[in-house]
Amino acid sequence: MPVKLSGKKAFPLLICFHLICLNSIAQKAILQAFYLGGHYNGNNWVLDKTHGVPCPPDPNSMVPTETWHYDRIAKQANIIASSGFTAVWLPPFSKGNLGFSGSAANPRFIVGGIYDGGYGLFDDYDLGDKLQNGNYQTRYGSRTQLTRMIAMLRANGLDTYEDFILNHRSITANVTPIAPDYLWYNYKDAYGNNGGGRFPKYTLDFHNPNQYPAAPGGPDDPHEPNMVYPDGTPTGGNDGTFGPDFAHINGQHGVHGFAGVYCAQQLGRWGDWLIKATGIQGYRLDAAGGISWDFLKEFVQYGAMKDKFVYAELLTSKYGPAHVKQWAQQSMQQAGNSNFTCYDFSLQGTLQTLCRTNRFWMGALQTKYLSWGTSNEINPEAGSVDPGPYDIYRSYMVTAPNQAVTVVNEINSESGTNPLLPKHSLLGYAYTLTIGFGTPIVSYKDWSTDADCYGSTMLDDHNLNYHLNKLLWCHKFICTGGISNEYNPSNGWVYAFQKTGGQQSMVFLNSNQSAAVTLSAPTSIPDGTVLTDYTDHNITATVTNGKLTVTVPANVNGRGYLVMAPEGITGSFDPEIKTVTQEWDASNDLSIPPASNTQQEVCRIWVDAGKSITTSLLDYNVDGWLANTNLHLELNKTSLDNSTHVKVASRIFNATQKGQTLTYTTPAGDAPGYYSLWVKGNNLPDSTSNWWFNVQGTYTSSQTAPANFNDTIPTLVKARKVFVPDTVAMPESKFGVYPNPSNDTVFAEYQLTQSIEVQLKLIDMNGKVVLRRNEGIKHKGANKAELKVSGLSESVYFLQIIAGNKVLETRKIIKR
Repeated sequence: MPVKLSGKKAFPLLICFHLICLNSIAQKAILQAFYLGGHYNGNNWVLDKTHGVPCPPDPNSMVPTETWHYDRIAKQANIIASSGFTAVWLPPFSKGNLGFSGSAANPRFIVGGIYDGGYGLFDDYDLGDKLQNGNYQTRYGSRTQLTRMIAMLRANGLDTYEDFILNHRSITANVTPIAPDYLWYNYKDAYGNNGGGRFPKYTLDFHNPNQYPAAPGGPDDPHEPNMVYPDGTPTGGNDGTFGPDFAHINGQHGVHGFAGVYCAQQLGRWGDWLIKATGIQGYRLDAAGGISWDFLKEFVQYGAMKDKFVYAELLTSKYGPAHVKQWAQQSMQQAGNSNFTCYDFSLQGTLQTLCRTNRFWMGALQTKYLSWGTSNEINPEAGSVDPGPYDIYRSYMVTAPNQAVTVVNEINSESGTNPLLPKHSLLGYAYTLTIGFGTPIVSYKDWSTDADCYGSTMLDDHNLNYHLNKLLWCHKFICTGGISNEYNPSNGWVYAFQKTGGQQSMVFLNSNQSAAVTLSAPTSIPDGTVLTDYTDHNITATVTNGKLTVTVPANVNGRGYLVMAPEGITGSFDPEIKTVTQEWDASNDLSIPPASNTQQEVCRIWVDAGKSITTSLLDYNVDGWLANTNLHLELNKTSLDNSTHVKVASRIFNATQKGQTLTYTTPAGDAPGYYSLWVKGNNLPDSTSNWWFNVQGTYTSSQTAPANFNDTIPTLVKARKVFVPDTVAMPESKFGVYPNPSNDTVFAEYQLTQSIEVQLKLIDMNGKVVLRRNEGIKHKGANKAELKVSGLSESVYFLQIIAGNKVLETRKIIKR
């Protein structure tokens, strides 16, 4: 969350992750591929710009841009993967309501969907394809850009995780609630009409609809971490609310066709829909501290959410590592599940203090102290010891290494009261990327070299991005396995430890910003082993008498660290190309209209050359269908600007063919590009106005993007073209075309039943007439016409024979 919407003080984030982070796969790393907050220009924090990534229509963006953020990340997908990341954390996909500039203490709000970073969520089902809140797109782009970005990330072997906003909705409602229902939020339908959108909301669905005191709201839910510890003991206070907050347990129930709690069941349906619509592998649970775990533990097991990567922002200052562990394993019933892990907020505070403090006492990082009050699970031999005055420094990772995610900076760091400067963060990353436990997150703003980010900040001969990539490489290829021989010398400024994975290695971290530190650290690496630094410090040392003696550089610009390992270690990142599966639902109350007897574009997908596209009509409304009623599914090769469409495959689905597929393989010699799915009903009766359907596509995107990649078409269903049935009446005995396909000359032979004036018309796939020729009066019987097509583009065309004012026949021509 960027700010407390109730006006109370914003609290730092505590995020939980649902992912695998066992020691054996410690090479996993997540890029937080967006940011909130202000920008540090090298001297001051810029507070007069809209917080968040740049957005083309926002004149108050941090830097001007013509590139939507979804396209920006899509273009960088291959670089992200080749840098060593295994997953990306993406922002909320649904359209928000308002953004802000200014500081955390004094925000200035700006109403509009393109200003919102996604945390003031407005319409759950608007992914950037409804004209609402001032724009089609969200701040990050359109739905087409979103699904294309995810497909390209998957093509580069990256998992994708999105932020789920389950705690609250935007504070600016679009209606004044009145009795008896007290409707508060409603949305546009598939045709752009106000009202009729899916999941309208009522004051009875929220705890605190305090903007309208006369409107009733639900009572507080039980078992909210803000209010109680996992054992039920009150925390003694409330961290505040974002508002208006959902009443997941005590909200209205048994209404609007839902037997249970209306908002809780609607949120479950939405989560299931969102995962299927985008093809993501996991999700973050925003502001989980304000959500009853009675609801959350059911949500994560519902529909497509089950068995996915989940990360929950446990936003409460009351919980220490022991409470977080109890919440994850008992309250959420995820004991032993390495797919349910928690963001180590306690460790983040320690690391940020370390990054800011000259001569920070590094003994605080020893696992025997970080685990005090719980148990030391990553180095049991060291035990758990009272750190005395340093007991404020704790770590959830140390007590639950299989259920922890580590972080230095994240989306909210820069909008807090004490943001971390770009030249301060690297020593913190050196810890999270070498300790080998938990799964580290790297901030996009720290990693990226774009103008609005800090990756190009020079720290020595190289920039921040270069050094982060070095540490990511060490994380993957050197710093694996367990930990032993933790050591802190008498001056307290260095923390050293040995990694016991496939590569025997030693890590040294120095907090002294003004002086290098020489020390001899104990190790079980055999005597005589020569170790060299893999982080550009040009230091080599030999193990002697069970110790490694090194001089650790001063912590200037965060560079006070060494990663020592035997010479000759090599390795490169070779991500596995993965397909993506996404779904598109069409219904009156969504963004895509239901089927009709007019053909409509449903979606566009970005597909690489020589790859298979498998589409399926999973389900559709067949109530009252006639014997000749069906749905026509068509796949078209579509231009980047969505203006031209060439049919490449199609099929008919009758009432008994739900779930069957249409498969096409893109030409191997083509460039990657768009393919669009179109649906048309044939002989749909008038018995209903909602011929809903659900279409699924599985395909492989390209790993890289062309130069002219930016998407300027925000909508998915506005494209139009001439519909040509799969079977056009064209008896061979009356109308023949040859050679077909052709690259030069086509001959058309046709039969007339009487002498009559004849015209030839050639039409492209968009309905444009590219050739019209008057043949004059032609005699009864067999006739022949010659057409030159060498000047036409390679495509599919339709040749019509017009006798008098009537189209006699139509024939498809393929121009090669």
